[in-house]
Amino acid sequence: MLFGHGPSIAEGHLNMAHNTGFTASRLARVALAAGFAEVRAMEGPSFDLWAVLLTPGANIEALAAMFAGTNVATLFAPNSIRSDEAEVRRVAGAR
Repeated sequence: MLFGHGPSIAEGHLNMAHNTGFTASRLARVALAAGFAEVRAMEGPSFDLWAVLLTPGANIEALAAMFAGTNVATLFAPNSIRSDEAEVRRVAGAR
């Protein structure tokens, strides 16, 4: 999916012209290639993507507590991974 904010682009803000679309697994692979130690990514219900990009030593338990009860809590709970998320984590090399 390619998109952008038309009025901003018309005003010359070309950075608002998004020309790359990602799937959750592609986003995870690109983030790992950029040097992140661990990536957890998932697709949301409305064509949205959510990702947690972790550096070495990140406190996953503290992050899990911050996001408890939200729609992205599954990124922090290995026991509640759906099959599509499990594949993303496998591809991303996440725990």
